[in-house]
This record gives sequence, C-alpha cells and structure tokens, in this order.
Amino acid sequence: MRDFLFMQVSKEAIEEFQQLYLRKEGRKLSSKEALEIITNLLLAFKAVYQPIPKKDKRQFKNRDSSQSTKI
Repeated sequence: MRDFLFMQVSKEAIEEFQQLYLRKEGRKLSSKEALEIITNLLLAFKAVYQPIPKKDKRQFKNRDSSQSTKI
C-alpha cells in the first residue's frame, strides 16, 4: 500500500509541501522526509475518512433518536 502512495505523489506536490513545512516549522525537509510525511498523512486520512456502512448508519440513527427523547 505504501508503495502505491509513493508512486501517486507528484514532484510538484512534494516541493509545495516542503515550502509549506519550511514556512510553518522553520526547517527544510529533504524530498524523502517530505514524501514520508505526506504518505503517513494520506494513510491516516484513508484510515479515518471512510464511508459508514449502511448497517452502522442505522445504529447511529437509532441511537441519536433515543438520546434526543431523554433530554
């Protein structure tokens, strides 16, 4: 999976990230460091940002409606 992400990050995206990092953190990153950080961010985003399965949506909907009646 990591190899797939490495191949998907453009050189321009890496350079832009390096500039942003330098501006915000005051430290210049190598291309390798920048790519590693970008990849970790993409993996974290992929892990967190996923659609909720329909069966779980129903559970949340039922839980929300039962909590609102208690108030």
